[in-house]
Amino acid sequence: MDSVLRAEILRRYEAHAQRFEQHAESRRRRGLVVLDDEPQRESMAPARPVGRITGTELRILELVAQGLTDKQIAEHEGLSEFTVKSHVRSLFRKLPAKNRPHAVATAVRTGVLPLERLAATA
Repeated sequence: MDSVLRAEILRRYEAHAQRFEQHAESRRRRGLVVLDDEPQRESMAPARPVGRITGTELRILELVAQGLTDKQIAEHEGLSEFTVKSHVRSLFRKLPAKNRPHAVATAVRTGVLPLERLAATA
């Protein structure tokens, strides 16, 4: 995958994450909010990662950014699918993110996953 295609995928991931946040804010304003333990952010500024992201989590995040499924990541990394799912959940908690596209966009925005690193994994 070339760097132009990767940049386009990342742009789409980020646009999806922004739409997700906009719709979530609209639901909150109308009182249609799911109660959870996550504090609501006052601004749309990117959140800082909550915890330190391990090397394995970073490799898995790179593969998530490439669009691989948990099963494909497990085969690529020599891990069980359950272990990959655990790492992905941990990434969601640490970044914090609601889904895979949101995790990738947040990681890039906060500098956890530099664009140059994505282009290098082509």
